[in-house]
Amino acid sequence: LLNKTPPVITSAKVIDVDHVNETFSVVVEAESNTKIKSIEIPVWTKSDQSDIKWYEAILLSGNKYKATVKSSDFNYSRGSYKIHCYAYDIGGMQSFVGLEDVTFSGILPTISNPKIELIDSLLGTTDISVTVTSKYGIKKVEVPVWTKSDQSDIKWYEAKLKSNGKYGVTISAKDFNFNRGPYNIHIYGTSNRGVVNFVGMPHVNFEFPEITGKLETKNINGEFKKYKIALDISNSEYVEKVEIPVWGTIDG
Repeated sequence: LLNKTPPVITSAKVIDVDHVNETFSVVVEAESNTKIKSIEIPVWTKSDQSDIKWYEAILLSGNKYKATVKSSDFNYSRGSYKIHCYAYDIGGMQSFVGLEDVTFSGILPTISNPKIELIDSLLGTTDISVTVTSKYGIKKVEVPVWTKSDQSDIKWYEAKLKSNGKYGVTISAKDFNFNRGPYNIHIYGTSNRGVVNFVGMPHVNFEFPEITGKLETKNINGEFKKYKIALDISNSEYVEKVEIPVWGTIDG
């Protein structure tokens, strides 16, 4: 007679959840009227199961099996890991149970000593330094800056590694049409596993001096109407260039 009794999964549980190395194990005990052919553990993190991976559990002893799951098999995905367990016997019968999810949120990069090193109102620049580290290494450090309340002028700077986890970046008021401020500054550190941490910085304001000028024109050749233009500018050390537009009217 053919065996029509499916195998029985008497126990299935997740053990040894390691949030540092992001691994866990599934231990299963199963019985069959014939013989267990295999124990398989499908695991996935995406709602459409497009990243599903099937682990075949190894026999430990008797009717106990074990499989180990690594987040590296899922590109270090953040969030919940869905887990099922299937038992197959040599007669082709099967049974399954679902297990509780395992969640990996990742170890955040450490962001320390964020500093505004220098504010130069003459050049309209400010230097930012910060130390960002992770046991997994740092992929990038980004510094978003904006002056408008709706962040419509936001600019993302990528900080450069100087040494020993210390990064630096220079923010230029020229990128913000020389707005006086306040400049809103955040720092984002991303590890090689894609985990992101951030901190906010104090606002920065540039004390640009008021620039005024007095324009004088003098006709130095009355017949040909040749003019000399003189411009007296205050705080001229803050002036990059002076442009004088000139236009006329036809038959005017």
